[in-house]
Amino acid sequence: MANVTIPNLPIVTGLTGAEQVELVQGGVSKRTTTEQIASYTRSATVSASLQVLFDYGAGVVESGVQGYMRVPFNCTIDSAVVLADQSGSVTVDIWKCTYAQFDAGSTYPTAADTICGGNPIALSSATKASSNLSGWTTSLTAGDVLAFYVPLNATSISQITVALGLLRSFS
Repeated sequence: MANVTIPNLPIVTGLTGAEQVELVQGGVSKRTTTEQIASYTRSATVSASLQVLFDYGAGVVESGVQGYMRVPFNCTIDSAVVLADQSGSVTVDIWKCTYAQFDAGSTYPTAADTICGGNPIALSSATKASSNLSGWTTSLTAGDVLAFYVPLNATSISQITVALGLLRSFS
């Protein structure tokens, strides 16, 4: 955020020569130095999500890489869910590589680049499932490329949505 000038703000020079600004908090008047205000940093975390849909129309979701997605910002995965159009079974593994490495799976990303740590998202005779993220690599960097891989054909499912819940930190 850029500095914003506040017109007519009373600034007082203290005995030490430091500039001070009077602030009111909870009805109590306080003074702070302009250096303290300038050094204030705000830290916030914002929730976001990445969602990808795979639709096979009248057929079932087939094995293989279903698609790729580029991560838009630095973040941490805090949840992973798969939703299906009907009850059935399917497993989705997620692979990650950098944008510079990406070559559509010739060498990156591949199964060796999984972020799921042996614990991919799996539906078993259900329409929804979530992962507890145990063993996952949850840190994502802006520009990372994710591949969504289905190891075996789904049973009964023709459409799935994979949703990754993210936490984006600002400091």
